[in-house]
Amino acid sequence: CRQGSAAASAFAFVFASACGLIALQDWQAKGDVTKFGLCSSFMTFLRPGDFCVGHSTHSVMKIPDDKMAHIFMAGLGAGLAPFRAFVEERKSQKSQGHKIGPSTLFFGGRYSKTEYYYRDEFEAY
Repeated sequence: CRQGSAAASAFAFVFASACGLIALQDWQAKGDVTKFGLCSSFMTFLRPGDFCVGHSTHSVMKIPDDKMAHIFMAGLGAGLAPFRAFVEERKSQKSQGHKIGPSTLFFGGRYSKTEYYYRDEFEAY
């Protein structure tokens, strides 16, 4: 299974299975109590062979039809995954000989060393 998520799958790629980009969410609440995100905590405790039922939704995020349009992207943590699809799509278009416009990614996270997912892919592009 390839690293990524269904949300991060470019149109040019077909997967036999999907992987998720799951980032454990935790924070300090009042009274110095550590709180954990419901979904990310659940997913973190799944082990190989466990089943998790989910469904995909139709995305409202669309890559422009105009291949020369400048794409501005802003993502936080696992919210970066959909923009990976945009970059993969542009990469695929370029490899097919199409001329493509620029892409700009604004990434925000507390710790870039641990939260900048797909860093190598984005910087190579």
